[in-house]
Amino acid sequence: MAATGRGSLRPYQPNKARNFFVAGLLFVVMVLSYNYWIASATKNQLAYDISSLQVSLQKLRLADSQLKVGDVLQFRIISAIMCGAIVEVHVTAP
Repeated sequence: MAATGRGSLRPYQPNKARNFFVAGLLFVVMVLSYNYWIASATKNQLAYDISSLQVSLQKLRLADSQLKVGDVLQFRIISAIMCGAIVEVHVTAP
């Protein structure tokens, strides 16, 4: 029985399909790993930014709580002098 078709020239190789499947899976794993790496780095940077903003907010709240009415009035007087609205002011210390 002589084979006259294409099958006799190139025999069936089941390992070739398995190799492409494994290569495809490895490629998918690599792409997902890269995306996870980028997302993790972005998350860490955002977490650092949030913590630094929280520290800045705490400092501002502390400074705001320590601000006194006299300091506000003194600031307004100094800013008015710099604008030229007040020519001469005598400020006495409490």
